[in-house]
Amino acid sequence: MTKGIIMTRFASLASTSALALCLGAGAAQADITAQEVWTDLQAYMTGFGYDITATTAQSGDTLNVTDLTMSMEIPDAEGTVIIRMGDLALVDRGDGTVSLSIPASWPLEFDVAIAGEDPVSGRLSYLSEGMETVISGSPGDTQTTVGADSITVQLDEVTAEGETFGSDVFRVVIGMDDVAGTGTMKVGELREFDQSGSVAQVTYDIDVQPPEEEEDRLVLTGTLDNLAFAATGAIPQNTDMADMGAAVEAGFAVDASYSYGPTQAQFSFNDNGDTVNGTAGAATGSFAMMMNGDRLSYEAGGTDAKIDLTGSQLPFPVSLAMAETGFKLSVPVQPTDDPQDFELDVTLGGFQMSDMIWSLFDMQGVLPRDPATIDIDLSGQARLFMNLFKIEDEMSGMGMGQAPAMPGELHQVTLDGLLVEAAGARLTGEGSFAIDNTDMETFDGMPRPEGELNLTLRGANALMDNLVQMGLLPQEQAMGARMMMGMFAVPGDGEDTLKSTIEVNEQGHVLANGQRLR
Repeated sequence: MTKGIIMTRFASLASTSALALCLGAGAAQADITAQEVWTDLQAYMTGFGYDITATTAQSGDTLNVTDLTMSMEIPDAEGTVIIRMGDLALVDRGDGTVSLSIPASWPLEFDVAIAGEDPVSGRLSYLSEGMETVISGSPGDTQTTVGADSITVQLDEVTAEGETFGSDVFRVVIGMDDVAGTGTMKVGELREFDQSGSVAQVTYDIDVQPPEEEEDRLVLTGTLDNLAFAATGAIPQNTDMADMGAAVEAGFAVDASYSYGPTQAQFSFNDNGDTVNGTAGAATGSFAMMMNGDRLSYEAGGTDAKIDLTGSQLPFPVSLAMAETGFKLSVPVQPTDDPQDFELDVTLGGFQMSDMIWSLFDMQGVLPRDPATIDIDLSGQARLFMNLFKIEDEMSGMGMGQAPAMPGELHQVTLDGLLVEAAGARLTGEGSFAIDNTDMETFDGMPRPEGELNLTLRGANALMDNLVQMGLLPQEQAMGARMMMGMFAVPGDGEDTLKSTIEVNEQGHVLANGQRLR
């Protein structure tokens, strides 16, 4: 087996493990009797595109489910995923509630077949201690509680290219301690859900060593503490969830978030004698996503991230740190007559690197080594001409020889804030421009903007002096840069400070500090 094949199978293994972990949550969205639990579980998974087969038998207050198999076509890949699960039981507790029971060691088998590739199969174990899932409520309106002292998913074996390998070749173990969750679900035209939960600690242990590549090895271990998650949303009935455009039009919506911290990891990688070893971690992290028929948004962030590396191709240890990271994107998804708000924020704050890295280009310590920051906040208004989830289909459906259609147009762009700070220099700015899409002549086929941008630059001359001293910037280029700044900027408040106001007026004139440039 080649190492390339081994590595490319990890995505399939990861998705299969995630599906196994989610089975309990899926089954928890059930009803008040054991049979209704099973019926709703099938409807729930079928709604996501799975085919379900199983054998059921009632024994007293228990509905036993055996030979449970889930299969699914892989969209756009001409393939299938089949998952065979161990037995489970749904028990009427005699108090109007139902419990879901699985063995403490629950086997799962999977087969992944994709056209043009060798099939992959394997076996997982779903291990749990103190696990309890209880469903209450009434038909179509259920409440679920889930708890476990620990849950562990481990890869027992994998078969690829006709060879079977055990945990001595593929060790993949993911564990969770102190798991708790609650959820409600209401079923009507839409399946509406509201879920939240927590995990005290997530651990992972991955060790891959291809048998035919004795020197090659990947080892990754780590922990993630205080995981918390919450999600609300609606799932349409009898809709192909692989077609997100159709699903959203049918009412699909989700508003989900999770947070964690602290986290830490250790890793090592050997590729044909080239080695990389290191540690990574962060104090906190978060992610949020919202999607519905009107808007799509993503938001992510973290604090105090750090990575340390050593390697055979690195001349010295590398250490990098970031005090704050942030990303936010919010955009409309449907074509409308009126412009809609959008937002894009990116933050890379407090970036630091070790003195050894600085010494590669600044051995004498000429440049200030203060943390560097890039922070850009944009907002505005735009109008879409196409459904965001169907743009690719609409573009591909255009006839040969047709010019590509624009998916939308900007109406307003605002720079709410700009900060670029590094090596002793600091650039800040803000501004706003209205976009006239009816005027495509003033700027040669581009919509005409109107507005102004205000910028302040501090420490630029000192930075150029330092770069000249280090030999990184020729003196004549520094002089040319100073002349250029003199054309676009005027002295500001304080030493080594420049200010500039760039304006585009309604006549299409471009001015810098009142001086016309165009």
